[in-house]
Amino acid sequence: MPWVMGGWSSWDGNSSPTIVGDDMVLMQRGGGMEAFPLSLDVPTKQWHVPDHDCGTSALIYHGYVYTIGGGDYGKTSSIRCADLHTGKVTWAARTLPQGCSSPIAADGKIFGYVQFGKLLCMWKADPDQYTPLATAVVKADGYSSLAFADGHLFVRLPDGLACYDVTKTGNPGAVVVSAPRAKPANGETAARVLKFWQEKADQGDSYGQFHLGQHYLTGDGVEKDSAKARDLFQKAAAQGNKEAEAALQKLPQ
Repeated sequence: MPWVMGGWSSWDGNSSPTIVGDDMVLMQRGGGMEAFPLSLDVPTKQWHVPDHDCGTSALIYHGYVYTIGGGDYGKTSSIRCADLHTGKVTWAARTLPQGCSSPIAADGKIFGYVQFGKLLCMWKADPDQYTPLATAVVKADGYSSLAFADGHLFVRLPDGLACYDVTKTGNPGAVVVSAPRAKPANGETAARVLKFWQEKADQGDSYGQFHLGQHYLTGDGVEKDSAKARDLFQKAAAQGNKEAEAALQKLPQ
């Protein structure tokens, strides 16, 4: 497949491909944001969204694509959300200049930098509405990306490495500031998310099996069924999914 205006000499294609299951999203300066289903056949472009910054990698989370980028070399800074299946941009918002680090997601939240690593931000991973939640001054290396494990964020600084506990129990003295209340996901959006995980689980994808198991465990969009949840967790754990292994340990015997 062609790489539009790419190459190290021009610095026009800096992002990495983002893959979940059989879906791959690319960001190219000359081509915008594009999605391709992974296949051994000739690559077929699923959708195309023009004018996306190419410095950061796209984030795929619960069937939606989130991107944060711009501000470098006069480019517009923005955070956006698009439907993974259709490419439809569900919302877009202006942000402070960002840089080249890529966002990550955990616990229904998106973490990323603005101001070229000086400011760490947390947004709600909401396909219906842009909702900023919190910011913190960290002065990180603006070209590095965050890492997350067990409720901790790992941040690369210009002169070292820092670890931040972002759990509620790890911050007993923190003052919770109410954020603008986001509207709940509508029925159509919730159904699309559930269908997405069902399709992935049917394909044998461990990520899909784990998340579908979570739906059955909590009764989110389906009738609550702990036996089905356990079965899905076991299938995912058999493929090495650590989240599924942890979920199995928490289930009553």
